[in-house]
Amino acid sequence: MCRNCDEFGICQNKCVLEKEVFVTVGRVSGNEDILMFVEAYGPTAAKEVFLENVKREQNWDDEDIYIEFCVSLSTYKKQCVYTNSGADTFSYR
Repeated sequence: MCRNCDEFGICQNKCVLEKEVFVTVGRVSGNEDILMFVEAYGPTAAKEVFLENVKREQNWDDEDIYIEFCVSLSTYKKQCVYTNSGADTFSYR
């Protein structure tokens, strides 16, 4: 993606876009974390796919759904410990 691409993969320059694989972790309020590998053009699109799947698989009934983090596999560093530090962020040591 180029600097003119938005998070949904739509580009003003019509660049060639490739999907990335995002590691997405979240949960329905009061339930265990769910890990999902999502192929999408950007993090916003990956989160939407995650939410759609969680709603379908967990028989969602208007409970809160939290996304702990959503990170492209290409940005992961090897041999790091990742911890949740916010709804859309992650940290590593």
